[in-house]
Amino acid sequence: GINAEYGETLAGENIKLLDDINRLQNAIPFISGNVTSEKKLVRQESLSTVRQRKQEFRGMFACKKGDDSKLVKRLITQLKTEHVTGPGCMSGLTAHIMFMCVRYADHCNDEGRIQELLTAIISGITSVTRKQSRDPVISTFWLTNCLALLHDLTQFSGEELYHNRLTPAMREFALKNYDLSDYRPLLSDQCVNIYHTIVKSAQDDLQPMLVPGMLEHDSIPGMNTSFSGVGNRPTRDTIQG
Repeated sequence: GINAEYGETLAGENIKLLDDINRLQNAIPFISGNVTSEKKLVRQESLSTVRQRKQEFRGMFACKKGDDSKLVKRLITQLKTEHVTGPGCMSGLTAHIMFMCVRYADHCNDEGRIQELLTAIISGITSVTRKQSRDPVISTFWLTNCLALLHDLTQFSGEELYHNRLTPAMREFALKNYDLSDYRPLLSDQCVNIYHTIVKSAQDDLQPMLVPGMLEHDSIPGMNTSFSGVGNRPTRDTIQG
């Protein structure tokens, strides 16, 4: 009857559904395998796209307007003796950093920026060398760096006399837009002043030792060192023969 036909229809549909299920189950590993392969491919492609290109070193530090005070504090006024005598301290490094800031201002074609920067640097060095004139380590450090900065401003000035002596690679670091030769005499005077400060400090330290050293010296055999008056010097007549 009707129930028998209905039962056969349901049985046929169930068999068809079971066949569909079996077919889908067999297809799942293949689909999941493709998904995994696609994920790996996408991951590899994404990794290949984030590789950073090798950048060329341009030899500049970005020092924007308003950063003068920070630069002077970090590189000049806040430097202590222990900061410049460590094993990792590179002679002239501070001067090279300053010149890299000047190069950035020159690269940006900002004349006012260069003037402000060099004025702040020279003023900062003058201030710190005066305040710490009794510290020979600080004075020597700034004499070295003033000479290094003077050398950088000369060697990489872009002037033909010095430019022709540079290698093609070094010429890339030369100034492009401005002539800063007027600042070189200022730095030269700064070097001379620091040198005189070092010599004066050494003289002051040695002066108290000179008189005791002269009074306690060992006499030269055969020379009479007894003098009747101040300022008398031994003559041939005083030499015992």
